[in-house]
Amino acid sequence: MNYTKRFDQIVAKIKEHQEMWNGEIITLYPDRLDIFNQEWVKELSLLTDEQLWQVDCFQNTEFLNEGSFKTWLNELNELCELPKYEYGELEKLPDFAFNKVKGKKRHEILVLAKLLKQVQAENDFSHLVDIGGGVGHLSRVMAHYKSIECISLDINKDFQTIGEKRLHKYTKPEDHKNVTFITHDFTYDLKEEQTRDIFTDKSFSLGLHTCGPLALKHIDVATVNKTLGFINFGCCYNKLNPQTDCNISQYSKNHGLTLTDYAFTLACRGHSSMDYNAFKLKRRVKDFRYAIHIFFYKYFGIKEVVAVGDSEPREYWGKFSDYLIGKCEKLGMKNEYSAQFIDDFFEDAKMQEYLKELFLCNVIRWQYGRSLELYLLIDRCLYLQERGFSPLLLEFFDPSLSPRNIGILLTRHS
Repeated sequence: MNYTKRFDQIVAKIKEHQEMWNGEIITLYPDRLDIFNQEWVKELSLLTDEQLWQVDCFQNTEFLNEGSFKTWLNELNELCELPKYEYGELEKLPDFAFNKVKGKKRHEILVLAKLLKQVQAENDFSHLVDIGGGVGHLSRVMAHYKSIECISLDINKDFQTIGEKRLHKYTKPEDHKNVTFITHDFTYDLKEEQTRDIFTDKSFSLGLHTCGPLALKHIDVATVNKTLGFINFGCCYNKLNPQTDCNISQYSKNHGLTLTDYAFTLACRGHSSMDYNAFKLKRRVKDFRYAIHIFFYKYFGIKEVVAVGDSEPREYWGKFSDYLIGKCEKLGMKNEYSAQFIDDFFEDAKMQEYLKELFLCNVIRWQYGRSLELYLLIDRCLYLQERGFSPLLLEFFDPSLSPRNIGILLTRHS
């Protein structure tokens, strides 16, 4: 892929609606909602809930009229297409190899097992470093069933203790290798001698869903120590610092865009498929979140957005008055309005219509998630290219099983 060309294309495409994705819908209330194309909002309003779910979560455009919205969405989707790692048929391992491993993680491990054996055949690395390895599911499978020596780094000693016990629970193949657990917060530097022992010129490292700036730390540690390579999957972009963790390449510094915390959060839902019930819950959550902000704005005189925290799903299917009064109590806010007054406010026909409009605006905004994620990841690839490396940006997993499936692969034989 020509990363410079794709970066420029994404910038040109998303820059035209920068105000939409660089701010949250409710922060635009009440004065700036006109930045959303009202013809697009109207078109979405004519869809059934099931059709809207298909558009929002799967970017299915078959329900849309031939026009500017469909064209825009299709062009955006095309910009987000990436080459895929063709893993083919995956090996079957004994069930006990995946004891307490969920389906998503099992799929990821099996795909990575095939990839790592291919990488090892070409690069002959001595050991794998698993960043944020937790209880060591991935390291255990690689060591026991793929004969790859593994070092698992994680901040949680309790998780690692569980992992160490599981290493001895089941019979291991004769050609198995070992797993070494090292308790470490990877956001801080390892002691110099530890770094040399772990990230050697014969090592390969893996960061599966490295949160926020941890992905950048992994990339730098692996390249500075001249390892044989790495594969990194970013996630939790909302934990990035807009001042230091974005536009890290010189090219993006000169030709990129300024991203906010809201844009980082939006990048987290870059490939966010969900079932219909989850979509309905999401809409209900948004209705409550929007409504409580509007109520605070109108009746409490609070103009800024108040962080009210998450609630149990059942609370969103209850009365709005219970939700609002409960949040006021937790926040120590004085409320003099009755439950009936609050529910009448929420259930008013004009309010319901307005909440629907806000949600439809958000459906439009959410479509930028994948392109913003690619903006961040291509920036990292450009950063690596500027340092003389040849990274590969690929989709590795089945998105229906593991939506966060984009990884950066770097080897001496990329």
